[in-house]
Amino acid sequence: MYSQTTAAVQPEPALQAASDIDVFFQQASGLHKIGQWEAAKYFYEQVLVLQGQHFEAMHMLGLVALQTQSPEDCVEWIDQALALSPPNASMHFHRALALEKLLRLDEAIRSYDRAIAIRPAYVQALVNRAAVWKQLGRIDLAVASLQQAIKADATCVPAYLNLGNAQTALKQWELAAASYRKAMDLDPGSVTSPIYLAKALRILGRVPEAITRCEAALAHHPASALVHWNLAHLLLLSGQWERGWPHYEWRWKYAENARYQRAFAQPLWDGVQTLEGKTLLLHHEQGLGDTIQFCRYALLCSQLGARVLLEVPSGLLGLMQGLAGVSALIECGQALPAFDFHCPLLSLPGLFGTTPENAPGRQPYLQASESKKRYWQERLGPMEQFKVGVVWSGGVRAEQAELNEARNIPLAMVAKALSDLDIAFFSLQKGEPAESEIGGHEQKYWPSGNFYNFSRELRDFADTAALIAQMDLVISVDTSTLHLAAAMGKPTWLLNKYDTCWRWLLEGDTSPWYPTLKIYRQDVKMDWKPVLERVAADLLGFAESFNKKRM
Repeated sequence: MYSQTTAAVQPEPALQAASDIDVFFQQASGLHKIGQWEAAKYFYEQVLVLQGQHFEAMHMLGLVALQTQSPEDCVEWIDQALALSPPNASMHFHRALALEKLLRLDEAIRSYDRAIAIRPAYVQALVNRAAVWKQLGRIDLAVASLQQAIKADATCVPAYLNLGNAQTALKQWELAAASYRKAMDLDPGSVTSPIYLAKALRILGRVPEAITRCEAALAHHPASALVHWNLAHLLLLSGQWERGWPHYEWRWKYAENARYQRAFAQPLWDGVQTLEGKTLLLHHEQGLGDTIQFCRYALLCSQLGARVLLEVPSGLLGLMQGLAGVSALIECGQALPAFDFHCPLLSLPGLFGTTPENAPGRQPYLQASESKKRYWQERLGPMEQFKVGVVWSGGVRAEQAELNEARNIPLAMVAKALSDLDIAFFSLQKGEPAESEIGGHEQKYWPSGNFYNFSRELRDFADTAALIAQMDLVISVDTSTLHLAAAMGKPTWLLNKYDTCWRWLLEGDTSPWYPTLKIYRQDVKMDWKPVLERVAADLLGFAESFNKKRM
């Protein structure tokens, strides 16, 4: 019997290599899609072993390098790919992403420009380029790039959001609000858009609409801490405290506040458990001014039968000795005695159902020690002039550039408005760079010689309180010294930024928290000149009236 076997036909070597290249590239692409970076890299490299000038493999190796946090390698691979490829917008785009990570922002702009030149409607490149222009301080060019993106795709939500942010940076609040509204219309379920819109509306004075927007967002995202947190501030700002406090408790789920949360084996006091015969730990959680403002609730807790422990930062220990309702003071970071319940200070207003009508502490609840007051009486000696303590800066916090800019007033501007008055001014300023700004330069700002700077002698708030006790009036931006002066019952004038903190409410020149506080509000954001002019005019009349009463 005749039989014949047929051997498998072997492809030519060149065809075999081409087949392997396709297999390796497909294998690499599949691994790339599921995030298996090292394995993908291996197969892309095998492609290059077989075909050294495979620009797509080089491009993909650049992407792997970008995704594995190797932006320098990314730039090198893509540069090699670009040298071999026809004009390619994606390669320039990914190169720009790597250059951003390397903070080579000018080069990143050029790569985005090349990508857009090849593909004019490259929306992602237009949006990203705008973000880099914003980092470089060229907000005008960022706006132009975003408008180009919107022209290319009128449904691009990120373009509207970023346009709103750029307009916010330019203080174009109406335009920003319109951009955020468009983003919301396109994506009604977004969390981000209504928060940005609410911020713009708040600055425009349209707080009721801002509340409505946040409530609509909450309907879509009932568990969003970001929405609850922003809604809390708006409700409290508008005087709706009973509605605002429950939302304020969501602060612990908001990333910026989570660091303040304490974990104890003992339960959190929820306002329902009886405190009769129990020990309650009240603890500091935010700024020093917040602790000064809300330590007043210790007395209310003690009146419910609690033995109250109060934990405060070291700078407040001396000041709070003898605070009504407190059985023991503890410095933050020190060992805690036994207790039954704990509560952060800023939860107490809600637990006690505080409203603008029933805020506690309407009488002075902090005071300076007699020995420290005597020191300053002797230090200052007999002084007939009306004495005013001043604070023009709330400090500089690296993570709060917007707050720094809005709250702090240039010392030269304060001096120009006040220095010619026949009044003795005393610096109550603490913190840098303000202390160095005035230290040794008193005559430069107050050439008339009616300015006294004892800041270096104020080691803690007990010292500051003793100097405040010698003042007839304190004028301050929104900072801890303002709270201290007002808690002592000293006549206190607040120089209040336009985008006011919720605790000062939206309107009026008085505060439910402090009976002796008078609020001078900005009518225009960042414009302190009219505020200081009103203060200077009122100061003359106040000093004259005060002196008459003293005679």
